[in-house]
Amino acid sequence: MPVLVEQDWLHRYADFAFTCRAIAGIGRRLSGPNRLAELVPWLEEEQRRLEEEFQRLWPEVRQALEVPAHP
Repeated sequence: MPVLVEQDWLHRYADFAFTCRAIAGIGRRLSGPNRLAELVPWLEEEQRRLEEEFQRLWPEVRQALEVPAHP
């Protein structure tokens, strides 16, 4: 966990390209074909819709988890 904090990974995951590389990288560490890397083109195509859904759902999740709003 210290490396996650030191390298500020949570903020880095806010970058879509970083997240796609991370997904493909995890797939390389799994046995068999890299099915996770195969998801990247779909994620790229659906990014706008996924973002819209996230924005719609996040306030409810934040409220349920009692997370303060971020300015």
